[in-house]
Amino acid sequence: MRAMSVKHAEYEILKYLLTGRGSHLATCEGLTDLMKSLGAEHKENGYVIKEVNEAKDKPAQKRCIAAIENISGILLNMLVKRTAYLPEEHVNNSWNAEDCVAMIKRAAGDYR
Repeated sequence: MRAMSVKHAEYEILKYLLTGRGSHLATCEGLTDLMKSLGAEHKENGYVIKEVNEAKDKPAQKRCIAAIENISGILLNMLVKRTAYLPEEHVNNSWNAEDCVAMIKRAAGDYR
């Protein structure tokens, strides 16, 4: 769909960042390397291990998990605010915050 406004384009970018194939915050290739450098441990599939007790460096793991959740929340809030600016024919035009959260949780899969 052609971008009908700047807010519409921002919505699509945020949606991709949160749910796009290979770009979810927990598995983004460059972000995975960054999280490793910050001390977070990952499963073989690239997801950050959410169970802090399984990590060798528990404080670093806990901080990285909190950081991912914080940034995900900020991006989700930005996404929800932009639903009001979607064109009428957009498939997600009538979504509310709960719909957006459900979409993110479906996309997150193993991480959540």
